[in-house]
Amino acid sequence: MTSDNPNDPVAHIINVFATINNEIPAKTKSALLEIERLDREVIRLKETVRQKQINYMANHDRLTGEQRMRAFIALQEEIQKIADLSDKKVEIVSDVKESVNAVYENLLIEEKNFIENIPTAAEIAEMSCPNSHRKKASDGESEGSEEEDDGVDAETGDTAMQNGRKRRKMKKKDADVPKSYCWCQLEKNDQMVCCENESCQYEWFHFSCIGMSVAPSGDWFCCDGCRSVGKPAKTSDKPGRKSLKRKKV
Repeated sequence: MTSDNPNDPVAHIINVFATINNEIPAKTKSALLEIERLDREVIRLKETVRQKQINYMANHDRLTGEQRMRAFIALQEEIQKIADLSDKKVEIVSDVKESVNAVYENLLIEEKNFIENIPTAAEIAEMSCPNSHRKKASDGESEGSEEEDDGVDAETGDTAMQNGRKRRKMKKKDADVPKSYCWCQLEKNDQMVCCENESCQYEWFHFSCIGMSVAPSGDWFCCDGCRSVGKPAKTSDKPGRKSLKRKKV
């Protein structure tokens, strides 16, 4: 079972449904079994009452007044037992109904809280994208690291030109690794839209993942972080980038 993290609305609502699935069927089954047991007891008592009524009528003339009174009282006691068992069944049904209604009311509250607290597509994108100041810092570091000089590395003894060759080989090796797009990192048969920040971590996004149905007419950014540092991406750098900012997977 998923841990019930109050800061994770999805995990919490999953636990709510898991609790309902575990408790309600068990309570309902227990109540039905008890009602079935009471029904069998009622049937037995009814048969007892019927036999006593037959015996009473068959021996009525031979019974004394005191015997008739005792037999009548005995019949009333059996009938009262049947009535008590019937009341017990009604009480069980009422308890189950009250329990189910309480669960339903609580579910409505949990549903409301879930809708209010579930992150939007934009918020998920914001959490997935690096912060703008971190992005700028990393860009600055990468630009600085690519500057070459005529010095020699104190640790390896390599010249700046040799270091540059190593960096280019590493970049080429990274380029050979298949790229996964969108924060879902899945292959889907869905249209995709491109984030116009050429440094975006995910670049292309499935319409279904971001709640989009129609391709945007202008520049589109997946989050505020990308928007703040975004630059129009080079069309030659991205797979299948056309005049329309969408593609079919």
